Amino acid sequence: MSRALEQSRALAASRALILGLGLALSLGLALTGCAGNPNAASPTVSVSASADARPGSDALSTGTPHDAQPSDSHLPAPGATVAPITDSDADANVPSGLHILLIGSGSDHPALLAALQERAATIHATLTVCDPSGSADQSADELVSAQLSQRPDLVMLLGERGIDTIDRVSSANLDQRFVILGAQLPEPTHNVTAVIWPGASARGLSPETIPQTDPTATSESLEARYAKRAVSEGIAVATSGHTGFVTALSD
Repeated sequence: MSRALEQSRALAASRALILGLGLALSLGLALTGCAGNPNAASPTVSVSASADARPGSDALSTGTPHDAQPSDSHLPAPGATVAPITDSDADANVPSGLHILLIGSGSDHPALLAALQERAATIHATLTVCDPSGSADQSADELVSAQLSQRPDLVMLLGERGIDTIDRVSSANLDQRFVILGAQLPEPTHNVTAVIWPGASARGLSPETIPQTDPTATSESLEARYAKRAVSEGIAVATSGHTGFVTALSD
């Protein structure tokens, strides 16, 4: 009887050990998406979704960015500055169930981040936030590239921080759509859409391309003024299939 009890306890301990190892492995795999040195301050990946969001739904599977075609002759060249679309078009043309990957925490652009979160909820999107700033043993380029394996519909950047990473990663992943709000690439490609406004129009790290004419305005107040329009415009244009343009917002 005693031997049977000992064998039972040994079997239970073995099962507990196996379960613990399996749980540790699964947690490790879940954190590798944007993880750096575990001994350093780690980058973070968080996901928020509306109740009706459908991760992995391939909302844009039928319309990937493409090089210019003869039928696109009426469209501006990639990188050209264009007028914004109407609010009604921005609301009507966006598919439901998008997966949006935000690069950076967005904490230095609170108005844009709040507008993006609100818009994501409205269009039933899944919003994944990947902040690679804490990585000690992987570059931001490597971490962002690793996240692209999740096949997000849009990769978004708020402001100028991280612009060099997006410049390099976007040119190496021409089938992925990117949206930059409040800045633009030095050399735009057909898969990158930018939205700019007075006080937030720098091309790469160069000076502003749209002068700020209101001497009383600050970059924060201007961002708050244009945030919702910028988010709606960027998502709507990038999901239309006609990507690669720079939209200039104004009053």
